[in-house]
Amino acid sequence: MFTHHCSACSRRQLMFFSQVARSTEVADGIEVSFTCWCGEDQTALLADVTATRTTADIAAGDRGLVAA
Repeated sequence: MFTHHCSACSRRQLMFFSQVARSTEVADGIEVSFTCWCGEDQTALLADVTATRTTADIAAGDRGLVAA
């Protein structure tokens, strides 16, 4: 899930990855094309979408994510 401010309806919406029609890897992250809840086609740049946890983090009970 990610949030997006729609240029058509001017609302900040929670978008689900099931709404994504296309994704393209670009230098700054991943550009996604999707349809807003209002029905308008939109694009967004998702930066810093990678996250990892090490085995040691899990063993220590760390439930958070560490940016890669």
